[in-house]
Amino acid sequence: MRLRLIALSLLLTAAWTAAEAAEPSALPPALTPQGQARVKALAPDGVLTLEDGRMVKLAGIELPRPLLNGKGAARPQAQDDAGKLLAALTAGQPLILSGEAGPDRWNRLPLQAATASGQWLQAELLSRGLARVVPEADQNDNLLDRLLAAENSARRAHLGLWADQAFRVKAPDEAGQWLDSFQVFEGRVASANLARGYVYVNFGKDRRQDLSLKIPRGVRKALPGDPLGLAGRQVRVRGWIGKGVGPMIEIRHRRQIELLDGVWPARMENEAPRQSARENPPRESAP
Repeated sequence: MRLRLIALSLLLTAAWTAAEAAEPSALPPALTPQGQARVKALAPDGVLTLEDGRMVKLAGIELPRPLLNGKGAARPQAQDDAGKLLAALTAGQPLILSGEAGPDRWNRLPLQAATASGQWLQAELLSRGLARVVPEADQNDNLLDRLLAAENSARRAHLGLWADQAFRVKAPDEAGQWLDSFQVFEGRVASANLARGYVYVNFGKDRRQDLSLKIPRGVRKALPGDPLGLAGRQVRVRGWIGKGVGPMIEIRHRRQIELLDGVWPARMENEAPRQSARENPPRESAP
């Protein structure tokens, strides 16, 4: 078994080196090898059922899917194109699988996947505008940088889902229209404050209408700078829109937040004074 893993690791490294020489986004950085397998079936959400019975979720991305917020389904073209691309990439050749996370609650393995010919499935989908990046806990910065670069290229060119109004980058004051969906927003932060151990980043004065971010202590510590200093800064943020006082994204991974100028505010030496009860956001309703 050890010899087989070593051989597979060497195969992955050789494939990555060759592919990166031709195309920087072709394959992910080396992760723990999880073997090779052929695809038996593809689900519309991009979950792969392998011939050995395992189910694989393409880690770090979300394929376009019908919206759940009462707005009706988005145009199905991007979803159809994503399925066709996956079918074409996986037909007749094994996939090289890698990753470190265990199965999720649906028994799906979140993995990076590449074809034996050297095409990284996640990057192929993102570069055509057929998926969006969803940062996950076990992904390193190098991997996420490459995923986000592939997404950025497609977004600038308005490819795939980025040409669809349901998926375009939105302004924070539109957030209330898109509850219960995954969205990407860009806007200027109006204020940031600390309340009950969370940092709340607000994009408008009316928290019942405008987007807010809820950042727990652990994520705050992992950020490259202090979110309490974000007032006045232009920010891109991605995540699932839930309901707090108003539309809210709870930040679970530090790479959900991108500063458009790339420069984070310095960490404050002393914790900001606790806001008064009147200034604090009201207690959120239960989900």
